[in-house]
Amino acid sequence: MDEGSAAVIAAAFGIAGTLLGSLGGALVAARSARKQVRDQEGAEHRNWLRQERQKAYGALIDACYRTRDALLAIRRARMAGDGSPPRHDVANPLVQEHLASIQAATSVVALIALVGPEQMYRQANRTVTQLQGIGVELFQEREDWFAENTSAMQQFSGQLSAFTQDAHAVIAGDADAAL
Repeated sequence: MDEGSAAVIAAAFGIAGTLLGSLGGALVAARSARKQVRDQEGAEHRNWLRQERQKAYGALIDACYRTRDALLAIRRARMAGDGSPPRHDVANPLVQEHLASIQAATSVVALIALVGPEQMYRQANRTVTQLQGIGVELFQEREDWFAENTSAMQQFSGQLSAFTQDAHAVIAGDADAAL
């Protein structure tokens, strides 16, 4: 083999090495770019989910407080009157507020079922069910409603407080500690 042939062969190997190195670098860069896109999409989805959960949890807490306030207003009206239980009169603005806030809370529980996690849905459902039970008893014409529902309202307040704390933990990203 003469020097010219050796130079051509060496140049060919040099070009092939450069091409293979470039191709390998391009493949690594492409994989890295795809991984970065997947990671960013995952981060965007987690951020979106966190925002949706924050809205849903906040809406439930707001609806529960509105319902509680409506029940307390009905209770105050009953105590200011002759003491007879209020009729479930949908024309009464206090009853309208109670019904609207219960409906809002119930609707938000369905949204929480979608955004999760499952444990928060179950806790939200228990919270609203407990509040609905207090409202049902309010409209049953029972004389012992005040005594029984003072305790029930305290239990509800505890349940709502627990839901609120867990909601904060889930939104902060520490779902395992919350649940």
